[in-house]
Amino acid sequence: MEELRAIIEVARTSPIYPAVLLAAATGCRRGEVAALRWDDIDLGAGTVSFTRALSAVRKQGVLEKAPKTRKSVRVVPVSDYVISELRRIKAEQAQRQLLHPDEYDPSGWVCATDRGRRMHPDYITRE
Repeated sequence: MEELRAIIEVARTSPIYPAVLLAAATGCRRGEVAALRWDDIDLGAGTVSFTRALSAVRKQGVLEKAPKTRKSVRVVPVSDYVISELRRIKAEQAQRQLLHPDEYDPSGWVCATDRGRRMHPDYITRE
């Protein structure tokens, strides 16, 4: 647990922090976390719905697909700490969108670049 806390704390200043936080909190796969949009998160109920995944495929790019198995489609409760961090992340993204409205992708990716575009799953791994 101590090692996990240390990893999360180091990732806190990284663009992949939402991915690290959600993977640690839910145990979900990289592609499932990378595919999350804000519509998949119920901040009031404290849940995250996993209904799709991103997969990097050579010569095809990043594809959105169904999760690995039927049982992988699920709603996962998360702690109050995770919800408060997600609220903070969402507010930071909203601020960036206000500062760069013409350059910001409004798709609502949770794991997003500084311009709101989805993160490539391999980028999350490399970071």
